[in-house]
Amino acid sequence: MVDIGEGKTRWRHRPPSEGRGFTAAGNLLCFATAEPAVSRLYALDIEQGTVSWTSEFPGALYSPLYFFDDRLLFHALAPSGLFAVDLDSGRRLAHYRFPSPNAIGNVVDADERRVCLLSNNREFETIDVEAGKLLWSAEC
Repeated sequence: MVDIGEGKTRWRHRPPSEGRGFTAAGNLLCFATAEPAVSRLYALDIEQGTVSWTSEFPGALYSPLYFFDDRLLFHALAPSGLFAVDLDSGRRLAHYRFPSPNAIGNVVDADERRVCLLSNNREFETIDVEAGKLLWSAEC
């Protein structure tokens, strides 16, 4: 982490593989890695650079990490789906599997329990994150 006012390095963290999907979420810097047998989320304390938690997930990160309220949301491929993870612990809250194994989507909007995606087949899909169920879909 670099202090933008002075340009000095405050701390360094070297994950086992390249990190991506970086987002600041509260006092955490969150990102994902794709390691040989698993993908992993990391949450680092922004001030200290220490690991607050890690969490494994299947597949590979496709979307950026989205920070909403007390959770991180992201889309992974192989298997394709939307994941919700508790920001404080890294515990998986929900996993919504898209009907098509090749489906991909980008988060358009979200609130405390719903996420709206725009899928690659030109549909808006709204998902109840806690239940992991499709609420509705509509063609664009």
